[in-house]
Amino acid sequence: MEEANKAFQYAVDAFERIGDKRLWEENATLLSMVLMPQGKIDQSARLREQLYQVGVERSSTSTQGWSLLGQAEIAILRCEFDAAINWLEKAGPLAEEIGVGEKIWYQGLRARVYWRQGRRKLAEQAAERTAALTAKAMPVNFYALEGYSSQAEVHLGMLELANGSQLARKPAQQSIKAMDKFARVFPLGKSRALIWKGLYYWLTGRNGRAHTLWRDALSVAQQQGLPYEQALAHYEMGRHLIIDDPARRQHLEEALEIFNGLGAVYDQTEVRVALDQSS
Repeated sequence: MEEANKAFQYAVDAFERIGDKRLWEENATLLSMVLMPQGKIDQSARLREQLYQVGVERSSTSTQGWSLLGQAEIAILRCEFDAAINWLEKAGPLAEEIGVGEKIWYQGLRARVYWRQGRRKLAEQAAERTAALTAKAMPVNFYALEGYSSQAEVHLGMLELANGSQLARKPAQQSIKAMDKFARVFPLGKSRALIWKGLYYWLTGRNGRAHTLWRDALSVAQQQGLPYEQALAHYEMGRHLIIDDPARRQHLEEALEIFNGLGAVYDQTEVRVALDQSS
């Protein structure tokens, strides 16, 4: 990831110097996308705002769509749900024009924002639309990660609310399958796939296997330099340990520290609820 960051930054600076706006636009877009998993959220947000204006000026549907979806992704991370929905409403028609990866990204983010708002029916509908797309398409865009992951987040959340019922298992299984398919093509998704698979195993009674997968996910995330995944793995491990296990608070505090650094407001709140239960 760091190598990609340096390469795209070099290209962005070079094309800006020589005044090639088209190639600057392409490389700046890719840079904005690789900054996100590295946890450089503010830098990505600033670049995406700039890219949207460039996309409008150059009548570039793709640049506008990618920028809007990226800004929505960041707004959801920061719990700015109204702003996220606004970006998504603008991005929807553009995503339809660009390609299936963008449709997955768009529908997945809709599922996530509605889920985190507590609008479960809308979240379920958007997650089902995402599932229909991921079931048919091969992963072709690394930046669609959050579309795949959002689908899993919602379906696993539904399974958790249903206490692991058989009825809720099939959508969750399909989401896990889609994440695995994404991770086989793009190693960027491996740790997230392991985290969600671990949660599925926990919710269906295979607790030991779940913790093994979360430990594996943490190791992969550390190797790849993915802070959000590191925090998410710590969170899942921590909240699924018994209250008086000292490792529970340690994992949760590590998760909170990373989420704080990323400005992941929703995740911070979830961790604090788990920490309060430990007190």
